[in-house]
Amino acid sequence: MRPSRVTVDEGETAVLRCEISGEEPMQIKWLKLGGILPRTAVVKRNYLEIKKTTIRERGRYICTATNKYGQASAIGSLFVNKVKSVLPEVTIRPTRKVISVMEGKTLHLMCEIAGKDEVTRVQWTRQSKQGVLSHDFELELVKIKIGDTGIYECSVTTEKGESKASVSIVVQRNDILPKVEVRPSHVTTRPGDSVTIECNVSSTLPVTVTWSRADGSPLNKDYLIRDAVLLIRNVKRGDEGSYICVAENDFGASKATVELGVSER
Repeated sequence: MRPSRVTVDEGETAVLRCEISGEEPMQIKWLKLGGILPRTAVVKRNYLEIKKTTIRERGRYICTATNKYGQASAIGSLFVNKVKSVLPEVTIRPTRKVISVMEGKTLHLMCEIAGKDEVTRVQWTRQSKQGVLSHDFELELVKIKIGDTGIYECSVTTEKGESKASVSIVVQRNDILPKVEVRPSHVTTRPGDSVTIECNVSSTLPVTVTWSRADGSPLNKDYLIRDAVLLIRNVKRGDEGSYICVAENDFGASKATVELGVSER
């Protein structure tokens, strides 16, 4: 048998070859000494191929050739090195350790696995809560509530074992967003005049206020913004339109719109 000794790493394919000479017809048979051929073994006449080898496949194999004159045998050994299993990495997207979301919103979490290992099970759970939330890669939390705050875990099982990843979800109350109001919501002025529009903002957290035009036009040098106040000097017909005040803190933004009319009267 050639080679008489074959060594492979666990998971690799092993090939044993039996050198045969003699008069045909000839019958060739493969056996494993002290056992049976693995179910992953494929016999190709004088070749024995064993796919996805494991430690169980190591041992001595015998090849027997028979023709009308008799039979002859050869023995070869298969050694399988055990390879330390490396579990695939699991990632949850969005890839943040802590995700803040406002109550009432819908949150989508996606569980991803690196590599091409065959997945046998996916499971979403929440720490300190019994039961499985989902067996899909995606977890959808609809109209999320304050009580949904917690640590969510995705576990993925492959032939190599189980891998896990977790994310902390913090649900914030709606009233943490800034409140914005512009009154009156419609202002009328004359060409050449100056007009002041104030955006009233209330927030329990530091807030940033910005002004913009609804049509996307830039604010030119005649526009002056101080804190939450928009001052338009030397008003022209082209200044007529909608203006948006946006107040933003770390948890989101709110906005209000005011209409500016320019009239000769």
